[in-house]
Amino acid sequence: MYATNTLPTPSRVGTRSIFPRGARTATEKAIRELWPTIVKKAGIGHLCPTLPKGALKLLGSSVKTGKGLKQGILTGIQYLLPAGWGDSPDLCPFSTPECASSCLGTESGHLGMDGGTARRGQVWKSALYLGNRALWRSLMDLELERLGRSARRQGLYAAVRFDGSSDTGAGERMTLNMATHGIMGYDYTKTVARAQRHNPQQEGNYSLALSFTGAPVNAAACREYLARGGRVAVVFDGPIPVGAEFLGAEIVDGDSTDAIFTQPPGTILGLTPKGAKAKAADCGGWKVSLDDPGIDWTYYIHHQIG
Repeated sequence: MYATNTLPTPSRVGTRSIFPRGARTATEKAIRELWPTIVKKAGIGHLCPTLPKGALKLLGSSVKTGKGLKQGILTGIQYLLPAGWGDSPDLCPFSTPECASSCLGTESGHLGMDGGTARRGQVWKSALYLGNRALWRSLMDLELERLGRSARRQGLYAAVRFDGSSDTGAGERMTLNMATHGIMGYDYTKTVARAQRHNPQQEGNYSLALSFTGAPVNAAACREYLARGGRVAVVFDGPIPVGAEFLGAEIVDGDSTDAIFTQPPGTILGLTPKGAKAKAADCGGWKVSLDDPGIDWTYYIHHQIG
């Protein structure tokens, strides 16, 4: 288990590429040549008839992942289409109506400020993921190597978040690739089954935080995950009540860093709502106010989830 502010040691790999010369060019060429077939299979060709010009990059950045630089962590993040986006396939199957209406993937951060370029990026990345998983994996492997090499040149650790606005579990299937490139992976999830499969006491190079939704089944899973040393993300209304307890666990400042693997095990990662819709949303369910007289959280915890 990682303790507070400790980092996993990256693999001893160099700054030279392990791929044959021209591997990236060949991969991107294959994607472009097969694009009509890819988007047809993905079912969202009408949203993304063409690919962007220039290099195809799956990993980007965000305001929050940028905070990791103060800890010596260079982070890449992939944004796919969020829940409830038009008639696209749902890549966040356990989202709630409340969180979907104010999702990070639509209402805040880079995506909230730049709905055009950023949204088109989400669409083509989602189409590739859905339409040709092998080519997505090949491109992601190249992206991971580039991130790892860049971090080592700067004397930094490398980390990647696969589901910035989705909940696909792709990171769980890329742990060997991350290990090859000396990278720590992490994600947030609302999928209870993912948390149940994950062993927070033997995380290796992939860390997972379970997000609290307020639903009894989810809340019970959150308590169980905390008891096993897992981290649970909870959105609080107003200032994060650092040092208080929720679900029987201590609340820490989850907004201070996106690198969840540096946070104490078995704690609540307190978050603040991002974006105008999330801030204006009523408390209850996914957004918690410990001071709201209309919600008896003690009763809820003991009588609704046991």
